[in-house]
Amino acid sequence: MITTLLLTLGLSWADGLHTGVPVTGIEGLGKPTFQTSQTGWSAVVEDGFVRVYVGRTEGAAHAWVLDRKKALRKQDPTANPGLLALSGVSDVHGDGKKLILFRDGNVAICVRHKHEGALPWAQLVHESIVDDGPPWPKSGKLVQMGSTWQVDPPSGTVHIAFEGGELASNQGLVFLVPPTALIVYDSWGRSVRTETQVTTP
Repeated sequence: MITTLLLTLGLSWADGLHTGVPVTGIEGLGKPTFQTSQTGWSAVVEDGFVRVYVGRTEGAAHAWVLDRKKALRKQDPTANPGLLALSGVSDVHGDGKKLILFRDGNVAICVRHKHEGALPWAQLVHESIVDDGPPWPKSGKLVQMGSTWQVDPPSGTVHIAFEGGELASNQGLVFLVPPTALIVYDSWGRSVRTETQVTTP
């Protein structure tokens, strides 16, 4: 009875919307690498790596877990209810040693390890989830400056990716041909993809 109650409390605490996971400052994680707005960001750890996705909804994070399961089907990331009971999170898959994939509300995390050290890294990143942070980041803007286009990033941007376009040589995010979309990441790993609309100063 007590065990069931504690598990229920743990699961209700785990679900919900979180701000995200800091992309820097977690001890042991390397420099973040940012992918698309659908794949999230990743960082190398000793003998492995972590991948984090922050969705606007729990459903988006659940869909990400399902996509990762398909991508990792050779590793057979089957459901692991034992780890679910242990950690109080949702959608837990993998052996918990070399691979663990799980979700806490709108945050989904995948850890892969060469040996059997996935679980401590998963716990560390899970414990680093932040609540009560700033609002979701705003879209990036593209400003035409004569014959080129420059990115006007919103406040709090830590990384900008783009789709299409042609960069000017050695000028940072200055384009000779404007990109078709901008992807803005903030310090909590949240991203916004926006199809570009050129504005003039």
